Formats: sequence, C-alpha cells, structure tokens
Amino acid sequence: MKNFYFFRRLVFTILALAGSFLTVSQVEAQSFNRGVFVEEFTGTWCGYCPRGAFYLDSLKHHMPDNAIVVSWHNSDQMTYSPNGEATMAQTWGISGYPNVLVNRWDYLGNIGAGGQFWSIDDELYTGVIKPSAESMPIINFSLENIQYNPTTRTVEFDMHISPRIGAQFIPREDTTEYRYVIVLTEDSLIYSQTNYFSQWANPIPKFRHDDVARQTVGDVRGNKFDMGTISPKAYPIKIHQSIKLSKTTFKANKMRIKAAVADAVPLRHTIHNAAQSNYLTTYPVPENIAITKPAAGEMIPAGTQDYPITFSASAGVTTNKKIEFSSDNGTTWTKLTDLTTDATTYAWDVPATPSDANFIRITDANNVIGMSEAFKIFKPAIVVFKPYEGNVFTAGSPIEIGFTSTAGVTTNKKIEYSLDNGATWTLVTNVTTDINEYIWTAPDVESTQAMIRITDQSTPTPIVGESGVFTIQKGVAPKPGFKTLTMTGVTNGNIPFNAPTVFSWTFENGTVPGPYDIEMSTDGKATWTKIAEAAQGTNQVDWTTPGDEYIPEAYFHITNHTAEVTQTFTTGTSISIGTPASVKNTGGTPTAFRLSTNYPNPFTSMTNINFDVPERSFVTLVVRNELGQTVAQLASGMLDAGTYTADFDASKLPAGLYTYTLESGATKLTGKMSIVR
Repeated sequence: MKNFYFFRRLVFTILALAGSFLTVSQVEAQSFNRGVFVEEFTGTWCGYCPRGAFYLDSLKHHMPDNAIVVSWHNSDQMTYSPNGEATMAQTWGISGYPNVLVNRWDYLGNIGAGGQFWSIDDELYTGVIKPSAESMPIINFSLENIQYNPTTRTVEFDMHISPRIGAQFIPREDTTEYRYVIVLTEDSLIYSQTNYFSQWANPIPKFRHDDVARQTVGDVRGNKFDMGTISPKAYPIKIHQSIKLSKTTFKANKMRIKAAVADAVPLRHTIHNAAQSNYLTTYPVPENIAITKPAAGEMIPAGTQDYPITFSASAGVTTNKKIEFSSDNGTTWTKLTDLTTDATTYAWDVPATPSDANFIRITDANNVIGMSEAFKIFKPAIVVFKPYEGNVFTAGSPIEIGFTSTAGVTTNKKIEYSLDNGATWTLVTNVTTDINEYIWTAPDVESTQAMIRITDQSTPTPIVGESGVFTIQKGVAPKPGFKTLTMTGVTNGNIPFNAPTVFSWTFENGTVPGPYDIEMSTDGKATWTKIAEAAQGTNQVDWTTPGDEYIPEAYFHITNHTAEVTQTFTTGTSISIGTPASVKNTGGTPTAFRLSTNYPNPFTSMTNINFDVPERSFVTLVVRNELGQTVAQLASGMLDAGTYTADFDASKLPAGLYTYTLESGATKLTGKMSIVR
C-alpha cells in the first residue's frame, strides 16, 4: 500500500515538479557553483520509470552542466566488487523503482526507503538539488585534457582536484582521505519500456534511455586517495586515467565520462563536487606511439643480435625520440638510443642476462610515450635427457641420445661423448637438421664416467647441453627391456572415440621391474602423458580412448622410468583417435529442425549429412557404431540458423551399420547409414 500511495502521488506531482523547473531562470542556472551527483535506479521493466526519466530530463534541461546524472539499470547487475557480491541497488538497500540518490544520500536521509524519492511536490529540487548546486564546495574538481582514440577505443583524461575555502581557491593543508567515482554512461538506448500511465503507449515501443551506466573505473563506491599537504604538494593534483571501452557494442559518440569527488566514509559518503564530459568522440585523438615488437608475452633469446624493435607513430609525434629498456618491470630504465629520423624500427642487441619482466619504452620530444607489453628474455638451452643419469649400457650396444632445443639454438650441432666425466671429448657426429634424437653405438670400452655433450654454432658463445653421467660395461648380461607393445581395436590406423582397448606387452632379457606406465604423445613424441598404469608381473592393461576430441596423431609407449621402451606402437607409426568434424552453413531460412538421409548411402569412405537449424541454437551431430560408441563428433556448439552440410570421412572405420543423431534442446533426430567395403 505504501508503494501504491507513492506511485499514485508520482503521477500527480511530476507535472508540478516539471513546472517548478520551468521557472528556473537562466541567471539562476549560471549561479550554480558545483555539480550535483544524481543517481537513478531504474529498469526497462519498471512501469513507473518513464515518469522518473521525464523528471530527470527536465532537471538536466535547467542544469545542463551541473546535473551529473547516472542511471543504474538493475537488470544490468552493476556490481561494486570484482567478485560481484552485490548490485548497486543492493549496496544502497534500494527495493522499489524508480529511486534516486542525490550526492550519495537520498533526500530524506533515509537510505533503504526504496521508492520514495519522487514525492512531496518540488521538495527534491528546491530542498536538496538546488541548494547543493548553489553552495560553495570545499573542493575544486574538473575533467581536463580529455582525448579519445577511436582505433584503440581508449579515452584518456586528467582529474584536477584541489581544496578551496569560500569563493576562491586557497591552498591549505588537507590530509583528509577522499574517494573519486568514475562512471561511463551511454545515451539514446532504445528499448521497449513497460509503462503504467495511459497517456503514453503501454508498453512504449521505442523508449529512449539516457545516462545508462555502462562501465565503471575501480570501485563504484569510490576509489580512495588523499591530497596531501600544501607543502610540497602542488595544486591542483592530477589523477590521470586511461580507460578502454570494455565492449565493442558501446557507442562512443553517445558516451560521457561522469565523475565525482566524495568523502571516504563507506556508503553514506557525501559528494563534494561532480563533473561530466561531452560525448567521447567530440575530443581530439591523443598522439600515440604503438610498439608492435616485442609483442605481449614474446620470448626473446638472451644475446640475440639486431632484434627488430618495431613501432608506429601518429602524425603529431615528433621525429626525435628516445628508446629505453627496463628489465625490472618498469622500475628503472636504460636508454638504448636516440632517434632523429622518422624510422619505425631499431636493431637492438638483446642483453645476455635472462629476465622475466621486460618492457620497451619510446618517448618523443613532447613526452608522448609508447610502452610495449611485457616480454621475457630467456637463455637459449640444449637439454640432453637421454641417456639418463645412472643408466648402464653394454659396450657395443645401441644407445638412444635424446635432446631438445629452445629458440635461439642453431640447427647445426655436434654430438660428442666423454669417458672421463667431461675432461676430454670425442666426436660422435655432426647434425645439420632439426632432429632431436640420434642412435649411437657405445664404444667397446668400460667407463663409469661416460657423458654425452651437444654443442651448437651460436656466436660469440656456443650453446652447450650435457647428459648426466652413465656407465658403459663389458661382459654384463643384457638388461631386461620391453620388446613389444600392442593395442587392440585399431582399424586402418584409427580407433573410435570412447573405444575400449587393451595394451599388451612382452619383455626380453628377463622381466622389467614394475610398476609400468603407458604414456601417450599427441605432439610428435615431444612430450608424453601417462594414461594407464599396471603392476609388476602383469603384461596388459585396459584403457578407453578419449570422448569426443579428434586426435590426428597419437603415439604410445611403455616405461618404468628406468628402462625405457625400445619400440613404440607399430614400430613408431602413429594412429588417429576419432574422426574430425566438418560442417558448413549453405544459407537458407529453415522453419524447423530437419535431418536428411545421408548421401550416398551405403558408401565406402565419404558421405554427406544435411540438416536444418531454424534459429541460433546449441547443436550436436554425432555418429555412433552398433555398440553405441561415438566414432565422430561432426558438430558441437552454437550454430546460426541455416541449412548445413557435414562431410563424414569413414575411410578408417570398419564396415557395418552406424547411426547419426542431431540434438538441440528437446529435439533429437536420428538416421542410419551403412559402410561397405
């Protein structure tokens, strides 16, 4: 009943309020001394909010530069913390809409009395807004040096803040803790609007929402700062802001900066002054230096010669520039060079010392600064991981040498061995390709201090990698090892998704001590991941292939991490798991989900499946064998409306009957196909 009474009075009082604003003279408008921060809580579903919007339009008409209006649309869930604990409305205890705070207080001083802000004739304007705007602020506040870059969609500006006493600025000691509030708002958002008043259409089909809060800077309750003292602090203080519009849908030509300075007391802090900008696109584009190399996260080998630093500069940037380098996250800077031409690249000799938090900075004569993203300088390395430290080999037996190289290591390398813990070295071979393994025949000698060394041809300092110490011995019985590794369920080098398989293995020269790990590599044997484990004394283990991610090249081996397998599956040949997906939209405007019979059917290797999607939906299209196992996932994701064709390659699948199922929400359509050989 209370809210009903308020809303009924709203209908009759809003025109009176509007009338009272119409009496405000131009002279009076010019006498306002500060900006008043007015925050509305509203929504497109709120039937009383059109009247509130009319009220604010009238307010802005008579206080164009002093009414700083922000409309919080509760459906947008504007939050005050990074974890989203509460909306703005919940923060201030707002439960009825529309509602308003003036200078972060409601005009009755009663936070949480939702829905009561538009009542009692013109009390809001004459009793709160007008006196606040006319009073002399204790803080000078303005937005200065605004620039907007439409390419990067970034706005830059300064907030100028200083204490004052009376009608003029007087420097004074001020150690008070304050807050500044920054909100980017957008005008002219057109939505259908619920409306409870018969004078207008219900709903209003094209209602215009202005001052809609789109993006905040930091904590919307305010970001804390202080102004220090008059000595040595110089006024005004300048707080610089650089803000990138977070969504491409935001229209910069309809967006303004709304900012205010307030007490630092939580929630019920008082706004001392406020200001707003024009639309962002009315401001000049800032001078800009954009560094393209080094790129964000780039890994640069330490000691690289003539690394190309590349950049671009806008028209107003001066020819004279300074290039600097920081290896400590921007704390200190070292000058690399002074440029006196319009060059956009510089050949840099990268330091030989590795570091993680590096930046390049370029500054012109007018102090326009361009900064790179963080990049890393790392020491190039060769890592020899085979032979393992502690391995024992028989003289004359083959030994696998395995190694990896980082960026910055040259292709040409030499492989050497030592029998005296690295005191002397003997050449094994020269490598001129990017191989990472080599089979070496152990010399017919005995040594407990054998090592392998690999050296590249980097200048001025070659890069070296060494193995751990291993043993070569004569007359010792061969060490037990794995002889074979087999896998069931593979046809033509392919195994389906979710397929049960059995790994089996045999030994030679006795039994390898366990436990045993089956490992898989999907990157050409560069890295391995354990997929199954078996106890000592066993010679097989069950495994199920992954669910629906197509793996074009998989290798398998078995190890106990001291005796590596000597033979990968099918003598090093890879297999594929599942079938790759391939769908394309051929256009059209279907009216219902439809699944066509595949063509040709029966088929030997390739067939096409056509289906219709009437509206943008999450769609899956899977193929299963007679056991219900998924052998191919042809589609899985959001698809736009249209007619689609899916190419299904069954060349690696065995002959037989298969089903294919199209699913989206409650829709499930199934077809059958036959593969013949």
